[in-house]
Amino acid sequence: MPNSWDGRGYIKVTKHKQAVSILAAWPLIVQIGSKCPHRGLLAKVDGPLSAEDMADLTRMPVEVFARALDALTSPEIGWIEEIPCKSEILSVLGESPDASGELPGISRNVGPEGKGTEGNNIVAADADPDIPEALKNQTGFADEWSHFLKHRKSLRKPMTARAKQILLRRLAERPSQAIHAIQTAMVRGWQSIEWDWIDKTPHALPHAEESPRPKIDEAAFREWVVSQYPNAAKHNQSPTTCSKSLIPEFLEATQAQAA
Repeated sequence: MPNSWDGRGYIKVTKHKQAVSILAAWPLIVQIGSKCPHRGLLAKVDGPLSAEDMADLTRMPVEVFARALDALTSPEIGWIEEIPCKSEILSVLGESPDASGELPGISRNVGPEGKGTEGNNIVAADADPDIPEALKNQTGFADEWSHFLKHRKSLRKPMTARAKQILLRRLAERPSQAIHAIQTAMVRGWQSIEWDWIDKTPHALPHAEESPRPKIDEAAFREWVVSQYPNAAKHNQSPTTCSKSLIPEFLEATQAQAA
């Protein structure tokens, strides 16, 4: 493990609002990687290690690992590299490494001196989480979720598998509000979703089923949304489909103009 503090990745970590927590989790992740069947690959024969798995192994809070994995897999830091968790990779974890120290079918990008980024390279096997059943039952959720992932990419902040898993679980706490929450986040340019944020937004839905959508002038609504929330146009989202939560605000604005 490096003992210098002038690397680009380390500087990026120190600027993170949870820098101390991330740096505390890092040596634990390295230790976990050293004990995996393929040293440095955060996976076992039955699949990749999740934040929950790491928390169980170390008896530390799961939030510590979820936060660290999200930060350390980001392109800006890059201390952990994500690779697709393919069945052929998992199938060889029980085999012996070849003369180069690698397992068949597994290749790794290495940096100067063969040690990876800044002298360290841990590889996380990445598998997208399944959508919880409570959210699958919400008509249109899968499409809205896909739009949100594209929204994050448009912000140059693509989500890791761990971040997706955490957010899906959060959305599953209020399945009937999940689509509304995603739409609100995209229109307002948010990178994530917290229920406290949703509750504090104007015209937030109650913790119940959404009320029927009132009839509105679609063209006027589209023009109003783009003028008030440029992010809707910036990310090529259709105001009439991604900003249902803004309809009451639009109606109030038009009524005020009429008065």
